[in-house]
Amino acid sequence: VQGLLAGWKYEAAFRQEVSLGTILMISSIWLAPSLLFAVMMNASILLVWCAELFNSAIEAVADAISIEHHALLGRAKD
Repeated sequence: VQGLLAGWKYEAAFRQEVSLGTILMISSIWLAPSLLFAVMMNASILLVWCAELFNSAIEAVADAISIEHHALLGRAKD
């Protein structure tokens, strides 16, 4: 829960993805031709959220190691 709260507080991209994803998840009730498609649509949205949180975690660890520019840390953050 702390990771979700930190993602919401510090990551603008995560807030945007959650806002849009929530609207899309609700819309999937009407957009999806079947329950299976609705579940797959919502699962893909959840995967995007997980990927964003994972990316934020990598960036936080890289920043904790060193705030100076380093080529390997730059690649990890990208």
